[in-house]
Amino acid sequence: MKISNENFDLYLNNAHKLQSDGEFEKAIDLYKKLASVNEDPELYKNLGQVYLILGRVEEALRNFKTLSKLDPNNKEVYFFLGNCYSMLKRYSEAIKAFEQALELDSNNAYIYDNMANAWEELKMYNSSLECRQKAVTLKPDDSFIQCSVGNTLYKLDLKEEAIQVYKNSACLDPKFADVYYFMGNCLCSMENYKEAIQSYSMALDLDPNFIDTLNNLGNAYFDIGNLDEALSHYLKAKEIDTNNPEVLNNLGDLYSVLGETDEALKYYDIILDNYYDELVENVVKRKKERCPIHPAGYVNARDKHYRKFIGNFSRVLHTIAEDKRPFIDIYEIPPQKGRYFWTYITSGMSDTAQNVDLEQGGKITDRTELIIYTNEKSIWARKVLYNIAYYPFLHNTFVNYASTIEFDFPFIEESDLKNAILLDTKVEEKGLHEFELEGKKVNFLRVLPISDNELKYKEKNGLNSLLNKFSEAQMDFIVNISRKSVL
Repeated sequence: MKISNENFDLYLNNAHKLQSDGEFEKAIDLYKKLASVNEDPELYKNLGQVYLILGRVEEALRNFKTLSKLDPNNKEVYFFLGNCYSMLKRYSEAIKAFEQALELDSNNAYIYDNMANAWEELKMYNSSLECRQKAVTLKPDDSFIQCSVGNTLYKLDLKEEAIQVYKNSACLDPKFADVYYFMGNCLCSMENYKEAIQSYSMALDLDPNFIDTLNNLGNAYFDIGNLDEALSHYLKAKEIDTNNPEVLNNLGDLYSVLGETDEALKYYDIILDNYYDELVENVVKRKKERCPIHPAGYVNARDKHYRKFIGNFSRVLHTIAEDKRPFIDIYEIPPQKGRYFWTYITSGMSDTAQNVDLEQGGKITDRTELIIYTNEKSIWARKVLYNIAYYPFLHNTFVNYASTIEFDFPFIEESDLKNAILLDTKVEEKGLHEFELEGKKVNFLRVLPISDNELKYKEKNGLNSLLNKFSEAQMDFIVNISRKSVL
């Protein structure tokens, strides 16, 4: 085949046809031969695009660089260069290329959007947001660009603003599944699980095989303690991708929480057989060593009991990665009919008996769970329960009615309360206390945060005297963590 200037256009058309037909290697050969006859800038653009399709980014980059020298005013070349640099993780160079592209084409929203991606990879989220907002100004009806703004706001921890932008994106294109997925992620991070589940479900209605949505919907159900629904969605995700390590890990964790050791180990082993990453391997091996998290049946037994006597869960903070035993979960139960307060209760402390020394006196139950009542959703309550629940196992001792625990930190900033005393549950009906695991009675104790002065008063004057002081101050069972010491 001999190419001359006279038949150049004929062979160029042949090269275009090969490219459009997917005959990429043949197209490359022909483009190269054409370039040896005539250094037409368009040839290097075509070569760069074909190399990108084949994932040969370095070769694409070389051709786009040649194009930039032959035609430095080409509006597309710096956009292509920026994308190549981004794919090669050379983000600073990508940003410079995008800036050059904007000098030639300042009204191109997609240049701003891609430059925003490069800024995000450098963790420069404010710069990213500035670019995305310019892109939205140029393309206000583009649902994808709107959604990208939401993602950047989310990374800046501006979650309320992100939700509103996601809603705007969904209005622009109600069939854009990704926006419901990202909105679900944001809502989960805000612990708004009800709306998150609705958002994920809308994404799945549009794309039933959206594996990330199936997986994260499973996580949302896991977080609120609905393990049956979590399992259902994890298994659907596994049908789509049988070796997805994140899905397999979640299945292993769920079965471990349920006490189904064989199933948990099966999924952990699949990860180890198929996923070669030292960090992942170490984490999974550690999970296998302490699998299961809870004895078989204990989670479901406590779930049923708590639902019957306290109410439906808002959230369960399952212990997954801790090496300590037992594994303490925290149930978050919101106000509901007959209960105008929030209830936080441990689940897992009763997996095993405390280290009880009967010679110390008193009637002591081997298995215990702890409760705190609050007037609002409370991160501090989870932290306090978590630390007290581990206390007897870390210190080879036990806690029971009237036990006091000293902390070396206030429960919230500038609070007088940095200790706790364990009391009766006060408001729970008798049935809650008639709970056994394998024939061993489980005791339920209420945690009441107290100040240093209140602790010293109790040690000097006795518990009843302190409780009388609380009664005089009209303190009730619901914790006001901001209260001042009564002494």
